[in-house]
Amino acid sequence: GLLIYDQHTMRINHCFLALVYLFILGCGGPAVTFEHPQPMDVKDEDHFPKKLLGQYLSMMDSSVITITDKTITRGFNMKYVMHRRELDTMKHCMLINDTLFNKKTNEKICIVTINDTLYSPYHLQDTLFYISDKNLLRKDKGYYFLNLQYYSGWEVQKLEYTRGKLCLCSIGDMEEIRNLKAITENTGDSLLQFDPDKKQLRKFLKSKGFSKKEEFVKLSNK
Repeated sequence: GLLIYDQHTMRINHCFLALVYLFILGCGGPAVTFEHPQPMDVKDEDHFPKKLLGQYLSMMDSSVITITDKTITRGFNMKYVMHRRELDTMKHCMLINDTLFNKKTNEKICIVTINDTLYSPYHLQDTLFYISDKNLLRKDKGYYFLNLQYYSGWEVQKLEYTRGKLCLCSIGDMEEIRNLKAITENTGDSLLQFDPDKKQLRKFLKSKGFSKKEEFVKLSNK
């Protein structure tokens, strides 16, 4: 009968959707993209508000988010670890006391030696968002939306701020994607790209859309 056929088709569509989702995640891209920047019919902001500016500590990995007038950057304090035997094979490097000299580049790196292991701390800074024609900032209902151009669509993240706590939110699982698919009445199967209007996006948010969250706590300016 018709009902059996529809249920079978639905199962096939869900399986196909899951396969596409897993493939995109394996390639390191966003789980879904949007055809247009979100929310629709909302003006672009040209700067972050003063209340958001500052530094925030990640509760996940102790990295630090810095928000300035136009940018969001993320800094990681990391350590490079090397066994002393590895150093012996590097003819252009020489260790004197607590300093590693690179004879080719004349670089000097501070080293901490524990037993036969060498540790070198370093800082990595990554730009997550920079307001431009390819990185659009929008605001709606108290939320900020980071729109990053991604090939033929837009990756969208939601930024929440409440009482010194910052949350960077994205679409994180298949249940959310199915929900977004139903809300937007998207019948396509080949691409995980959506085009909700403002009302549909608000409905998605109310149904706990953008549930994948990373939390940050604002650091004191002192």
